Amino acid sequence: MTASVASMGFLPMALSSGAGAEVQRPLATVVIGGLIVATLLTLFVLPSLYILFEKAAHHDTKPMKPITKAVGILLLLLFPVMASAQQTITLEQAIAKAQKQNLPLQNERLQAASLQKLQGTAWDVPQTTVAGEYGQINSAYKDTRFSVAQSIKFPAVYARQKQLLKHQWQQSILQSELSAYDLQWQVTQLYYELLFTREKQRLLLRTDSLYAEFLRTAELRFKKGASNILEKNTAQTQRGQVGQQLRQLQHDMTGLQQQFQLLLNTDTLYLPSAVPLKMDLAILQDSAIVAAHPYLKLLQQQQEASQAKTKTEQAHLLPDLQLIYNNQSIKGLQNIDGVEQSYTSSDRFASVELGVGIPLFFGAQKARIQAARIQEQVARNSYEAGKLSLETQLRKALEQYKIATENLAYYEKTALPNAKSIISIADEQFRGGEIDYLEWVLLTNQAIALQTGYLDAVRTYNQSILEISALTGSR
Repeated sequence: MTASVASMGFLPMALSSGAGAEVQRPLATVVIGGLIVATLLTLFVLPSLYILFEKAAHHDTKPMKPITKAVGILLLLLFPVMASAQQTITLEQAIAKAQKQNLPLQNERLQAASLQKLQGTAWDVPQTTVAGEYGQINSAYKDTRFSVAQSIKFPAVYARQKQLLKHQWQQSILQSELSAYDLQWQVTQLYYELLFTREKQRLLLRTDSLYAEFLRTAELRFKKGASNILEKNTAQTQRGQVGQQLRQLQHDMTGLQQQFQLLLNTDTLYLPSAVPLKMDLAILQDSAIVAAHPYLKLLQQQQEASQAKTKTEQAHLLPDLQLIYNNQSIKGLQNIDGVEQSYTSSDRFASVELGVGIPLFFGAQKARIQAARIQEQVARNSYEAGKLSLETQLRKALEQYKIATENLAYYEKTALPNAKSIISIADEQFRGGEIDYLEWVLLTNQAIALQTGYLDAVRTYNQSILEISALTGSR
């Protein structure tokens, strides 16, 4: 009745068509709709939920069933939203999407395209000078003279400038390839980190279910007087710790997804497709294969670019060339071979002038040449240092891979089977009364620690493979 009175009070405003109706109608519609929905929720939905949870509080046989139903309904309602917000993606699709959409990589490729266009600036000839002169140039008569002058560098200078620009363009291409190569392994590493985090979440969820059952049993035993408050508190504490770990893992998963989203430059939060957590890759153990690494190719190209720079600076010592064309008038009488002849302004006389610019003061240019030669040595040292660094990293990664393989083999052959056996036997003996709750908690935690250790061992194993793959280019 209260909601009906308020709704009827807003009804004239909702149906109004006079001045200000365009503001009143939306407001009245929202208020009337809210009152109706609130009334339905208060009269029907809230009492139903109260009854469900009240039953869960008073029935000892199956206390979790009504709550499970309510949670299941809530998950079903939220599933379409969750499905639309997150999608699965394969590793190959993720790498392809990242190399196509990653903004820093796109900038690297645009920079290479820019340097490619700059190759057209190699033959940068100075401007042509056109000059005119009027006055008493040759005699008392006023004559005109026009000249066209063009100066150019020695042709070898332009040729070497073109070679230098070509090397710089090739260097930018190799830089973009190196960035794409690094991006590929960043995506791969994040992909398997997401797999690891998701698998750890599954382990913790199984652990949570285990402790939930233990807590339910402990509460029943406590109510029946078969145990003390310590057992119940221990069960609550164990489950609470698992819940904290799950919340932390969810936070980590969100952070990893955001990093993954940034690398792929997408608005979609992706999750890895269902693939084996353990990587399977043939390891190449020849340290000589690092010579084909994109980083060393880039350093090699830098050496060639520095050599081209030195040759270009040396070419600047060559003389400049200059060509001048003159055209003028000579008025009056002119004695040509003993014959006098009269000339007017329409009669034109032409001449050509050639000049050579000799670099007499070349101290500054020689200093540039010496600096370029030093940069050549720097590039050579950088290549040798880079090669030595990659070889050292590869040897170290191979040793880590060997240790990780042995550690993983222990977990697969011994630790994991023991963990499953411990959980099964401990649960059976606890239910049969052969061990108390403290022993059950101790054994269960030991088994869970073994399963967690296995996941960590797989993670270390995968990281060693990824590092070797990044150093050798194998996949």
